[in-house]
Amino acid sequence: MTRGVTGRILRPVQAVAEDVKGLRLAARIRWARNQAGLSQERFAELVGTSRRHVMRWEGGPAHRPGHEYMARIAAVTGQPESLFTDEEEEEG
Repeated sequence: MTRGVTGRILRPVQAVAEDVKGLRLAARIRWARNQAGLSQERFAELVGTSRRHVMRWEGGPAHRPGHEYMARIAAVTGQPESLFTDEEEEEG
């Protein structure tokens, strides 16, 4: 049993893969944040950025988090880093 930073029990990675299959990075970040039970503001605090950045990341492909944030996002949400780096997207 894995718990996120809020203490919520997180689902196994296999279940996660089906939920996010085909989603763009912005939607994956939003989904993971919501699964962890975090507001944008609290998520930003834990990741070490501003709420404005989180809003931009969740807004679409034009604003992507830098590589330095990927491990932090994964740790804060309790999801594997590959969820935020393995993408089949950005075709247009």
